[in-house]
Order: sequence, then structure tokens, then C-alpha cells
Amino acid sequence: MTGVAGPMFARSRRAGWRFLLALLLGELMSGALLGIALYVVGSLVRATGAPVRARVVALALVCLGLGLADLANRTPHVWRQVPQRLVTSLTPGALGLAWGFDLGLHATTQKVSSLIWVSMAAYLLLDPASAPALLVVVALTTSVGVIVASVLSGVLERSGGVAWNRLTQRTLRGIAGAMILLLGGLASMQLL
Repeated sequence: MTGVAGPMFARSRRAGWRFLLALLLGELMSGALLGIALYVVGSLVRATGAPVRARVVALALVCLGLGLADLANRTPHVWRQVPQRLVTSLTPGALGLAWGFDLGLHATTQKVSSLIWVSMAAYLLLDPASAPALLVVVALTTSVGVIVASVLSGVLERSGGVAWNRLTQRTLRGIAGAMILLLGGLASMQLL
């Protein structure tokens, strides 16, 4: 997003801010929608009478699978980014809203780690009532991060800021994988 917002800011600060604020709004909207969907599905899982023990085992297995995937540098995600063709066909506000909504769904773009999938599984299996709040907070946090990075992008480039490269991604993915395995182990300990 900073690669789009930065040039927008260079041309027009107003256009850059419209893009970023609409991106925030789009992510919040889809985060709330996805959170409500997780709440409904999670409530149905609980309504079936699935015992807590079985749900904790399921979460531990999800953590094991996703943690190992991250450690193997195979985080599950769709190999696409937000539609680039929209850059030339939409206004900054409409572009931000479309991309924000797309990103907030979490299933339509590349992921650095599986942490979001683990947190969604945990809320779905153990606390579906909190899922909408979780996904709105995630959307808010990621959007604020994009806004800060976009506003500071020129400063970071001039100061030799950290480059986002494959090594950085792999390192972060490995750390996330280890954390996910730890979470799975902690979940498993609840069964003892």
C-alpha cells in the first residue's frame, strides 16, 4: 500500500489521505463482516454440543499444522494481491475502500505468517462472541500500520530504513511458526 500511497501523497496530500482513510474504512467493514461470520459459525459449532476438549484438540491440531507450515516457509495464502488495475480506474477514495475491503477479508491476499489464521481458529472454536471485536482490532491495527508506513515512507527511504525482503519475511515467518507451535503446546497442556 505504501507503494501506492507514497506517490499519491507526492501528487496530492488530499488524495493520499482520502486513499488511506478509505482503506481503513474498507478494512473495518470487511473485518466486522468476517467477524460476524466467524461468530455465527463458531456459535453453530458450540450449539452442536462439541465438547470443549474436542475444540481444544482441534485448535492444537490447527496450531501444529500452521506452525509447521510457517517454519517450512509455506504459509497458506492465495497468490494474489489487491487488483492493481483499479489504480487507474478508481478515485483515491474508491480505490482505498475497494482495497481495504479486499484486504480485510484476509483470504484474498498474501500473508507473511499464519498468525491471523490461528487467531481466527481460536476464536471460532473457543470464544466466537469475541471474533467480531478481534477482526475489527486486527483491521484497525493493520490499517494504522499502513498509514504510518505510508506517511513515513519518504522519511524511511531517505534514512535507509529496513528493506522488506525475502530474508525478513522468512525470519518473521519462522518466528511466527515457533510462536504458533508454542500456542498449540499450551493449548494441548489444557487437556492434561
